[in-house]
Amino acid sequence: LAASWATGDHSWTDRLWSITPVVYAALAAALGPWDPRLGLMAALAAAWGARLTFNFWRKGGYRVGEEDYRWPVLRRRLPHPVLWQSFNVLFISGYQHLLLW
Repeated sequence: LAASWATGDHSWTDRLWSITPVVYAALAAALGPWDPRLGLMAALAAAWGARLTFNFWRKGGYRVGEEDYRWPVLRRRLPHPVLWQSFNVLFISGYQHLLLW
């Protein structure tokens, strides 16, 4: 949220989409009771996250100034700054991270 406000780029959640689940799975495996299934799920999440991260990088998703095509379209549909920032807080930075958890 703070990064999107500071830079005006609302694709930070998109950049984290493939990395955050890996971190969450690793934390669940490390902090939970010892269970080989947790380790397996963390390893599978890491493999899947690596694949998604590579593909996102390959398509230019991590380039500075590169923004997901959806955000300019939605910004035009929500032209009032209060509406757009409400959408940013509730959906882009809020709900999408809740989905990741």
